[in-house]
Order: sequence, then structure tokens, then C-alpha cells
Amino acid sequence: MIFSVAVGPAFQGKGFGVALLRWADEQTRLWHLPEVRLYTNAKMERNIALYKACGFHETGRRPNPYRPGWTIVDMAKAAQTTAIA
Repeated sequence: MIFSVAVGPAFQGKGFGVALLRWADEQTRLWHLPEVRLYTNAKMERNIALYKACGFHETGRRPNPYRPGWTIVDMAKAAQTTAIA
């Protein structure tokens, strides 16, 4: 489970977020886990698009119990069987 992915505004768009997701893929493979999961806010449309571009798919949506009116988007990606180039 990826709890949080964050890249400072000055460093966004430079590939750091993708690098973090690749690292998570590698750890998932090394630890022989079946998948990697994360969640985000439904309003974070750019994040959702990035996660989908990196192979994640949406597994569900649910109300955020700590922020009334917000919706959590759950996402998952099957583990890679080989290292990512």
C-alpha cells in the first residue's frame, strides 16, 4: 500500500512521481507481492490520470470518513514479473 506520493511544486513534471511509482513496482516484485495499492482524492484528477498511465486501475470509490464530502478513489496494479526498464 502506498500511503502517500508527493512531489513539491517546484519539482513536479520532472519525472519524480513516476520514479517513486517505479520504485514501488520494484519493491512489490522483490517482495513477491501480488499487487501494489494506493488511494487518492477524487478531485486529484491529474494524479488519477498519472496512476492510470502507470498501469493502475480503479478498484472503487468511497466517502472519506475524515473529510465529509470528499471521495476516496482506491487503485491497484498487479505486480510486474520482471524489472521495469
